[in-house]
Amino acid sequence: MKWMTFQKKVESICCGDSFFVVLTEDKRMYTWGRNHHGQLGVSTCKDEFVISPLEVKNKNVRLTRIACGYTHVLALSTEGNIFVWGGNSCGQLGCNSRNDIHDPQMIMITPKPMKMLDIAAMKNMSCAISEEKLIYVWGNCFDQQIQTPVACEYTTLFDMCNAMSARPPTTVKNFEQSEKFKILDDIAKSFNDPNISDLVIKIGEQSIYVNKTILQFRTSYFKQIDQFISLENDQE
Repeated sequence: MKWMTFQKKVESICCGDSFFVVLTEDKRMYTWGRNHHGQLGVSTCKDEFVISPLEVKNKNVRLTRIACGYTHVLALSTEGNIFVWGGNSCGQLGCNSRNDIHDPQMIMITPKPMKMLDIAAMKNMSCAISEEKLIYVWGNCFDQQIQTPVACEYTTLFDMCNAMSARPPTTVKNFEQSEKFKILDDIAKSFNDPNISDLVIKIGEQSIYVNKTILQFRTSYFKQIDQFISLENDQE
């Protein structure tokens, strides 16, 4: 484990394919890792891999959000402008080309200036939401190579990313115990529990608390008894 220190507290961090981007509370941005597509945002750096954070200079621009795809980066300024750099093989930088960009470059999402409220990126795709609550998308979207941002029918960035990945952005844990054995354990724990029992079987002085549904499911004997009792009650 390697500890990294910055002049100010880290406000947010994101990562792509073997590279990292950090935004500190004083709105400075630092990058390190792979740089084969210019994803570190420092054109003067010719190294393909950087192990120490580099500060990404963007004069007079204060950033509030960052997002990473495989090899590209989006950054949102406090004024609502979007800056992009890195890999652009699918048009994911939204600059109407497929050339990589090695320094932050501001892009226009709409023909007329419009403030953007949030950004997101995944794989080779980018999206943003405007102050008019419209979602714009560009890059590799459903196998379409979109080089300039276009509005789509989704109303939230979550829905857009969910549709692209076919699953919500949640943490998945792998449990070794199968669901089948978990259910059997739960049934076993319910045996002789007076809190959930709906039938008491008396054997001498001892009471056994059971559940009729489980008994009927497991044995035909108890199922027949219950049907007989129900028939007698109906006749009465």
